[in-house]
Amino acid sequence: MVIGVAPGSRSFEGAIRLLQTDRYGRCSSAVDDVKSWLVSRGVIRVKLQLDREMKCSRFNEDHRKEIRDFLAILIQENQRPLLQLMALPHHSLGQS
Repeated sequence: MVIGVAPGSRSFEGAIRLLQTDRYGRCSSAVDDVKSWLVSRGVIRVKLQLDREMKCSRFNEDHRKEIRDFLAILIQENQRPLLQLMALPHHSLGQS
């Protein structure tokens, strides 16, 4: 079995990259969702929205835990760019 990049990591990292370089650039709906969540309240918003969607999709608790653990890894691996984004003035990210 070939292990590649997980789809969720592409969306998460793609959203960070777009926010750093071209906030209004074209992207997939998944990347656009993550971008808007990061802009609205950062990582906390991503976690809340992801939990809400997993609950609506009726994922079992083991599956939800795996996804939360994976998100924690993504956050840790992308800590520097996330901190840099959060340090920008709110208007730079489209907040008022």
